[in-house]
Amino acid sequence: MRRGVSFKSAYLVPSMIIIMFLLLFVMLFQMRFSITEFVMEQAATDNETIAKEKSALFDSLLVNMSLETNGILNYTDFTFYTIENEYDAREAISDYFPNTNCVRFFYFMRDGRVYDQDTRLYKDIEDNLAQLKATETLSLSMPFYDEAAKTELIIIYLPNPDSGSVLAGVAAYYKVSEIYTIGEFYVSDTGSHYIFDKDGNSVFLKDKGITVASLMESYEFPETDINRITNFMQEKGIVDTVISSSDSAVISVCGVRKFVDWYVVSLLPSTVISDKTSHVIEQTLLISVLILAVFIIFVIIFLAADTRSLRKMERLQNIDPVAECANQYKFEIDAGEILRANSSTKYAILYINIMNFKNIKQLLSVSEVNAIVRNLSDILRKTIVRNLETYGRTSDGRMVVLMRYKDIEEIQDRFNEIAEDFKSTDPVSGYMMRLNAGAYCIDRSGNYQVSEMIDRAAFAQNSIKEDSNISLDFYHQKSHDDLLRTVALEGFMEKALSNDEFIIHYQPKFDLNNNRIYGAEALVRWVRPNEGIVPPSQFINLFERSGYISQLDRFVFTEVCKFQNRMVKEGSRIIPISVNVSRASAEKEGFIEYYVNTKNQYGIKDGFLELEFTESKALEDNDLLSDRIKELKKYGFAISIDDFGAGYSSFKALQTLDFDIIKLDAVFLKTNPNNPKKNVNLLSGVIALAKTLGMKVIAEGVETHQEVALLRELKCDVIQGFIYARPMTGTDFVAFVKNALSTRTEKDMLTEDIT
Repeated sequence: MRRGVSFKSAYLVPSMIIIMFLLLFVMLFQMRFSITEFVMEQAATDNETIAKEKSALFDSLLVNMSLETNGILNYTDFTFYTIENEYDAREAISDYFPNTNCVRFFYFMRDGRVYDQDTRLYKDIEDNLAQLKATETLSLSMPFYDEAAKTELIIIYLPNPDSGSVLAGVAAYYKVSEIYTIGEFYVSDTGSHYIFDKDGNSVFLKDKGITVASLMESYEFPETDINRITNFMQEKGIVDTVISSSDSAVISVCGVRKFVDWYVVSLLPSTVISDKTSHVIEQTLLISVLILAVFIIFVIIFLAADTRSLRKMERLQNIDPVAECANQYKFEIDAGEILRANSSTKYAILYINIMNFKNIKQLLSVSEVNAIVRNLSDILRKTIVRNLETYGRTSDGRMVVLMRYKDIEEIQDRFNEIAEDFKSTDPVSGYMMRLNAGAYCIDRSGNYQVSEMIDRAAFAQNSIKEDSNISLDFYHQKSHDDLLRTVALEGFMEKALSNDEFIIHYQPKFDLNNNRIYGAEALVRWVRPNEGIVPPSQFINLFERSGYISQLDRFVFTEVCKFQNRMVKEGSRIIPISVNVSRASAEKEGFIEYYVNTKNQYGIKDGFLELEFTESKALEDNDLLSDRIKELKKYGFAISIDDFGAGYSSFKALQTLDFDIIKLDAVFLKTNPNNPKKNVNLLSGVIALAKTLGMKVIAEGVETHQEVALLRELKCDVIQGFIYARPMTGTDFVAFVKNALSTRTEKDMLTEDIT
């Protein structure tokens, strides 16, 4: 039900907007101090990062200069070593100078002579260079102004570690401007960056006269902060950050890690921090105002919405736009209310499907498809009893009806009327429409939700086959349970083999000609933990659909080979055992190799393994099967066609495929009471044909004495069935075979069972 907007709520919302606006400004005023503190902390962190980055950059510049100086040293030393004439060696060194980045360089001979890059000899050297050479270690001079170069220079001296060389060391001169240009050691309104020595004096001449103490005093840092920074530098620290108590600036100090006691100082004025704080506050205020404005606009739109817009929203929520009836959500609500209001009335859910509708939708236009759906919706609208029944359209495009009924026939009759009315409507583009449906007679004791009832009706509809003449099917709990069990088995089957859930039983066969045991068929059984045996009828087809049947076939074959091998080792006599082979296994690559290799691995002699191919599969690809049968027979396998007569019989298969044995399905033994002679003649003809083609005949499913007598009379070779023996475990089978072979024939011992 739609709710209107009351008079009080019309004034309540604007009042709430005003209150929220006032609260927003109070909150922003309180946040100002937190924002200032946050920006200050962030500025300290950022400034510390800048100091570290510039220190690392300065380190790398010094490293590059020292590496180049080392290159000059190595080249000069190598030149004197390889060129005997010292004059030629000095000329070669002079030619190397253009390959360097230094302004000039000097090299010192062990005998005291000093030459520059142009091979000029110096008797005296400047004080800076003399002091560096006296250290006899890798050294860096303080920057100084050079009259010849007209710029500020810095010297790197590198002694020669090879005391046996004529070269004592080299000194390279570099421009300081390149250092502070690359490192951006400048003073600006947005932040200043300096290089100081450990005593706090500026290193670069451009900053001459500036000390760490004077810099911090100019920004009114407390004395304690100044002392902490200067002490830190004198103690060769690495990183420190100080925030002024008067919020005048943030200063960060980072030591240069190489061969000098110099420090990078980065200073961020409070004016920059204040600008950032103001910017953050302005952005926060702007975002808050925008959010408030959007909220106000939303409230205005909400209040301006009239009754028609609300009804339109309700329609979109509850009505299917194509069928113009209740959607599944609304149907479930309405159906639930009707069922609760009529607790003693019998109801059913019908799940109605337009047959072949998916293909029809691909052939027709959207408007034509929608017309078909609306036609069915109009028919259902006229059919239902208002307030006692309802209908709607599901999310998957089917129609559902909640229908009263007295008996099943009434449901069938009413559906037939709906189907006829739908069929009799003017066809769209010449297509005649047909319906089928599933019905669920509601069991109120189940306490199901309406959605679950729809699922059950849908299950009944989905169980109708496409070529079936049935148009309405009813839900049965057993069918549903069987489906759920099948789904469960699909989840178990992958691990069943690895969990050893499959066991092999053996059903003996009886030779009617010699009155002795003939062989046996290996039958697989699935034993589920805590559930017991799963019948083959429930899992064989499932394995075939999923593709696991070939793994199961190989498992059974391998187990049979192991079993026969074990019988031989135990001194038991073995008899031929037949194993079923599915089409998937026969077509699988490596089929022949696996079966032959497994047979040989367990030392099974020729003639003691028989492979049974089901008749329906044997007919699907005669050429492939014919080649594989010939190959198998070369390796000592007997080949039989199983279930002959079960539904796909073909005499052409007997003609083209070289079977050794034909196994007659039990259907041949089911006598037609109206014409029993015809059955006997048919069975006699098949047996005679098989013998003409040189095949043994085995009859399956033999259960009565009359069937045994008939098969003897018709010259059947072998029988298999409960009349002789039921399937049994391997242990019981060994005992059975031992007992059966202990006498010349079994006829005398089992006269009552076999004759």
